[in-house]
Amino acid sequence: MQPEFSADEIQAAARGFGLDPDPKELESMDGVVAELLADYEVLDRAPAEPAVPARPGGRPDNDQNPFFGWSWVGQVESASNGPLAGVEVAIKDTVSLAGTPMLNGSAFLEGFVSEVDATIVTRLIEAGATIRGKTAVPAFCFEGAGITGYPEPFPVNPRDPGRMPGASSSGSAVLVAAGVVDHAIGGDQGGSIRIPASWCGCVGHKPTFGLVPYTGVFPIEMTLDSVGPMGKDVTAVARLLEVLAGPDGLDPRQTGGERGYRLASLGDDPSGLKVGLLEEGFGIGDTPRPDVDEAVRAAADGLTDLGIKLSEVSVPDHHDGVAIWNLICIQGATELFESAGLHSNRRGLYPVDIGRFMAGHRDRADLLPDTLKATLVAGRLVTDRYGLEPYARAQNQALGLRQAYDRALEEVDVLVMPTTPMTAPPLPDLSQAGETETIVEAIGLDSARNVAPFNVSGHPSISIPCGQDEQGLPIGLMVVGRWYEDATVLRVARAIEKIAEKRVS
Repeated sequence: MQPEFSADEIQAAARGFGLDPDPKELESMDGVVAELLADYEVLDRAPAEPAVPARPGGRPDNDQNPFFGWSWVGQVESASNGPLAGVEVAIKDTVSLAGTPMLNGSAFLEGFVSEVDATIVTRLIEAGATIRGKTAVPAFCFEGAGITGYPEPFPVNPRDPGRMPGASSSGSAVLVAAGVVDHAIGGDQGGSIRIPASWCGCVGHKPTFGLVPYTGVFPIEMTLDSVGPMGKDVTAVARLLEVLAGPDGLDPRQTGGERGYRLASLGDDPSGLKVGLLEEGFGIGDTPRPDVDEAVRAAADGLTDLGIKLSEVSVPDHHDGVAIWNLICIQGATELFESAGLHSNRRGLYPVDIGRFMAGHRDRADLLPDTLKATLVAGRLVTDRYGLEPYARAQNQALGLRQAYDRALEEVDVLVMPTTPMTAPPLPDLSQAGETETIVEAIGLDSARNVAPFNVSGHPSISIPCGQDEQGLPIGLMVVGRWYEDATVLRVARAIEKIAEKRVS
């Protein structure tokens, strides 16, 4: 690679920075620029990329796609006799699986084939897991209802086909809740593991930010990106987390050193732990659901029988969490998209295959989902007028939000609240309005009000079923813990699960 630029191109670039070089300055600049660019030839000496493996599989026919949860199916088996030997796992179609397509729910990516395995794929295979396929998601994972995507039909909530499945890890939640698989991988930037887990009635864990490497997963906003396990129960989630957690040396999101998770800790006695009901997490949204709040409180009350101490905790800043998240996402996601995921000023492994494809297909922009189009326009408008100052200020507020939760977690070991303030809403009629208007009218940001703040703060949080409403729809309870204390979060979740099991028996 040896880039060369004309004098006119150099002058235009200079003017972009408010410079106006005269002919003599331009001539001098031309020589210096050429010298600076000479070293680009080093890129031609980089080692050749390894060959992309051929992996059999393809898109399933509708009659072979239960609840339309699959995007791609094909057995990727392991020869290892590791801790996940015999375990079948579904992975979200944002996770790179070399030699297989990644659509990320959008026709924009039609034709893209991943060239590498994500770190978590490598870890699953090395641990003995069989990857059954990739799960369907809404377009670019840019909505939380689960009512968009490509190709149609979209994933169907197995609890009630007339209800939203939640998103963006909709396919993963649907397949687990329907019993097609017991283990799955989801991604979570603003609740995308926990919302569908809540509405479909399975377990979904957003790990501490950076605990599980995001390397090889399609990014949205680097300070919000998380990937984590989903499963039929807490034990299934814990089994996956033990294999997935820990640094890979490639993901700049990982800053915590040699952090991991031990499955054995799930069996530790929970007595003596302190649980705080987060006051601001109840009675929220435009139409609060007392039955949801009551189910969560009742499940938490049962913990006292196990020697767990229960109290009320207040974090007033919680109410601002979803707004801070929104501001970070608007400009952060816009900047990342404009750079095709290859923005500078960070270390780590770059998704060059994704970036090359995205940059080479900008003529497909009209295929982007309406939600992403609106976000990109909003992000560009704000950046053009104010620069990145609003983003920077929102990130500074994010620090304060984390500190507020940290202070509360000095008094208790975990926080408990409803995952979402409602059960799965009815499917809207998309024929009556555009996607964005329909989603905003149907759920707005209410479904994210409890989950998104913990993407901002980075705290680990898990959603588990704790009951049903009068229509038999699952109610999700969320447990939140201190940074890197995922083990405590899962212990409390397992305790709640045990209480529910006793009630059923």
